[in-house]
Order: sequence, then C-alpha cells, then structure tokens
Amino acid sequence: MIRLCHPALRMLDVSNPGAEKLLGVDFAKMYNDSSLCAKNKADIDEQCKAPAGSEPLKFDSPFAVPFGTQVRQCCAVRSDLER
Repeated sequence: MIRLCHPALRMLDVSNPGAEKLLGVDFAKMYNDSSLCAKNKADIDEQCKAPAGSEPLKFDSPFAVPFGTQVRQCCAVRSDLER
C-alpha cells in the first residue's frame, strides 16, 4: 500500500541518515560539492554587500520590542492558556 503524505515529509524519509547509509550517499557532501551550493553562496555574498554610500543599520535597542511589552504579552498569552 502506498502511503500518501506531504512532499516535504517524503523528502525527509528518503534523505535521512538511514537512507544515506542504505544508498551509500552523503547528501550534505553532494550538496556542498554542487554548483547549486556555489551559486547560493555567491548570491548570499552579493546580497550581504551594502550599497555604495549607505550607512550601517542602527537600532535604539537590541530587542524588537521593549522588555515590558514582551513581559505583558507573555502574561497575556499565559492567562489565555490557563482559561
């Protein structure tokens, strides 16, 4: 009987360490040696370069929202879960 499932789950089934051992293939090494990996690395390097004349990003805080707001949100979620 054929088991129907999401394509991503199927990929996990066929690309896990057990499948690699059975097939005698190292998918991580295969990807690292591929032209796709080289292209992706080149794309990342290109996109990490700041445009000429731009200034570095500056933020007032290392957090996305103030600490107090985070605490209030956590308490609100917790009280919702306890209901």
